[in-house]
Amino acid sequence: MRLRELREARNENQQKLAILLNVSQTMISRYELGQATPDVPMLITLSKHYNVSIDYLLENTDVKSPFISSDLSEAETEMLKSYCIYSGLITGIASKLPIKGAFVISHALSAGFPRLSLHH
Repeated sequence: MRLRELREARNENQQKLAILLNVSQTMISRYELGQATPDVPMLITLSKHYNVSIDYLLENTDVKSPFISSDLSEAETEMLKSYCIYSGLITGIASKLPIKGAFVISHALSAGFPRLSLHH
């Protein structure tokens, strides 16, 4: 996670960030050391605070800019919303499966399969 890099670029200390986020300084330290992972609402807050995408924050990309939904057409926005809902549902299901089942679902999503059959 790039939290420390972003925080230091703004000359913020852990305590100041902790107060802003309403968490302990220890939690900020744990995030930076990889000992804890922020939940989704916290990732969104951090993303907005540093004006970077969540993917950039999590080191999934080197593109800093957050995605701006206004760049999309109405149809693209609806497709993205549907994908996010679908992806979230599948991720929730996968988290309750044994590791092999979760891997299969994760692999299928990353390969871009639009639908998965969850029938036995």
